[in-house]
Amino acid sequence: MTKNKKTEKQSNSVEPIKKTNESSELSAPAEMTDQQFRKYVVKILTEQSETLNNISAKLDGTDTELRGIKESIGNIESTLNFQEQTNKLTDEKITENKALIQSQEQLINALTQDVQNLKTKTLNLERHSREFNLRFVGFTETANENSIDVLKKKIKDLKLDVTFEHAHRVGRPREAARPIIAKLLYRPDKFKILKMKNELRRSGIQVYEDLCEEDMVTKKRLAPVMKQYYEEGNKVRFFKGKLYINSQPYEE
Repeated sequence: MTKNKKTEKQSNSVEPIKKTNESSELSAPAEMTDQQFRKYVVKILTEQSETLNNISAKLDGTDTELRGIKESIGNIESTLNFQEQTNKLTDEKITENKALIQSQEQLINALTQDVQNLKTKTLNLERHSREFNLRFVGFTETANENSIDVLKKKIKDLKLDVTFEHAHRVGRPREAARPIIAKLLYRPDKFKILKMKNELRRSGIQVYEDLCEEDMVTKKRLAPVMKQYYEEGNKVRFFKGKLYINSQPYEE
């Protein structure tokens, strides 16, 4: 009977907890009483609870950070969407401006062409208005003179029968005699005088065709070319702003 009680008492004793290799924090001393074991378990559970609380707090912080990141991503997406819309509107505006610029360029080209055509017409009209004119240089100028009478006297000396429509000095009065521009009534009369230009030159009078300013600039620029071809025995003529060598247009 005593032996059985002793055996029962031993069976009711708590078997000591053995150490494991899983974690040193979860290991209990080799021998402890029931009360010690309970305290140990409570301690372990408390520590685990604190650990879980810390993990939970960290997770809450991480969740907050994630929400912040999500909000930032959302803001970035909104910004990108807005930028995309802005770029789309900008592209549309650029396309509209390109079309407008192209239209304006076409208009400018058309206006430029119109201006060039008007310039050409005006130049041709000016050339036509000067077609019967001659410019005389070298006549002595006197006060209250009649330019036609001055010309007629010299032309009479050359025994030429020509008719002047009108004549006048050009430029402001100055010490040197101003040139005389004369318009002949008939075209053949103009060429009669031009054929006598050498005789006129020997008497101190030079005669030229009355060119517009643009043609005068062109002729002055081509003067060395005209001289070269003339000295080589070619027929040289400057007519309506163009140089002709042996009746062929000269290409610069």
